[in-house]
Amino acid sequence: MASGEPWREHRKFAFDTLKDFGMGTTRLDATVQEEAVLMVEEIGEHNGEPFDPKHVISSHVANVICSMVFRRQFKHDDSRFKGLIKLSHESHR
Repeated sequence: MASGEPWREHRKFAFDTLKDFGMGTTRLDATVQEEAVLMVEEIGEHNGEPFDPKHVISSHVANVICSMVFRRQFKHDDSRFKGLIKLSHESHR
């Protein structure tokens, strides 16, 4: 399926779907940049001390995904957002 008509159909479907979710739009770019700035600030709060960045990175990536899927971002202390993160982590065990 890496060539020929099936590949073209899957590729078109994937790109059309991603465009529907905002890929390549200024809004998505701004969301990614905003979350990146917030993530760097949050990392900076550790003042150079060692820490596990898993939660910091996953919450900011999840917020970008939420903005694509739900058309909104969450505050990181929002209980619904925390619940989504928890469910996601539990489903990957």
